[in-house]
Amino acid sequence: MVFVPICGVDNHRKCVTFGAGLLSKEDIAHYKWIFQALLNCMGRHPLCILTDQCAAMKQAIADKVQIHFLVIIINLVILYLSFIYVLRLQWISNVISIQT
Repeated sequence: MVFVPICGVDNHRKCVTFGAGLLSKEDIAHYKWIFQALLNCMGRHPLCILTDQCAAMKQAIADKVQIHFLVIIINLVILYLSFIYVLRLQWISNVISIQT
């Protein structure tokens, strides 16, 4: 049996356990069942899902969530790094021009 805790953050920004489940198998159908039970109880989709990268869980979530949170983070990091790279190039050219 696999223990599946469902935790989140409440209005007071405290970590709380919304629910938990025991699954007989770690397969797609069982994870879909527990996610559907969560949706029935909560009434809406969660804003973010963090997992341990289980392949069955990933497939079950893919049916429910369209935008993966990690993709958003990676896009923001790429934007930030490109901005820092441009600043670095400007900074280096200014230092070289001051020295000469």
